[in-house]
Amino acid sequence: MPTTVGQVLREELDLALREPFNELLAHMYTVAAAPEDKQRLETWLEILRLPEDNPDNRALKKNIIDNFMSVVDLFDEFPSVNITLGALIELLPKQKPRLYSISSSPLLYPQHIQISVGVLQVKTDAGKVRQGLCSNYLAELEVGAKVRIGVRTSTFRPPSDPDAAMLMVGPGTGVSPLIALLQYRQALLEQGQHLSNATLYFGCRNHSDFIYQEQLQSW
Repeated sequence: MPTTVGQVLREELDLALREPFNELLAHMYTVAAAPEDKQRLETWLEILRLPEDNPDNRALKKNIIDNFMSVVDLFDEFPSVNITLGALIELLPKQKPRLYSISSSPLLYPQHIQISVGVLQVKTDAGKVRQGLCSNYLAELEVGAKVRIGVRTSTFRPPSDPDAAMLMVGPGTGVSPLIALLQYRQALLEQGQHLSNATLYFGCRNHSDFIYQEQLQSW
């Protein structure tokens, strides 16, 4: 299937800066044109070759992780480094699929899939904000936008006996698959099925984290 460079960078390669850095930094060292960039990269590589419990090794890794959110930020730090697309494809890992539990029941929503996603934004010690790739991507989508998804079969199922009592625990977005179970129970009740009691223990840090509040309170 034909693709573009933009699609490869946005959808295929994982541009987040992750350990180990050695192979990427070593390639950057070989293609760096400015002596100051080359010298700095050489120093970093020497430190990273030290034992993992070495204080200088740990301090450098933390500094890199805290200050450079992606390989793009790292390249900005070394402007004389010119890396080809082919080298990037060789050096960077492919994006891994992000897996989310379905939070809807096909009995209530046969043509739709609902998910619960916490938008991840973590501030590092250096004051930089590290954003979750998929959660922020989804949060910025406009209504009607199309995305690539795949649905996997799960072994998570409601009790085989509809009249069995249920005890559920789901803090935060961990409540997602349990919402699907509660929707399943709602569908059975609407069909006239007798059900035993179900209890859900749900925790959140504050009122703004009370997701599915109206649904939960109505149930």
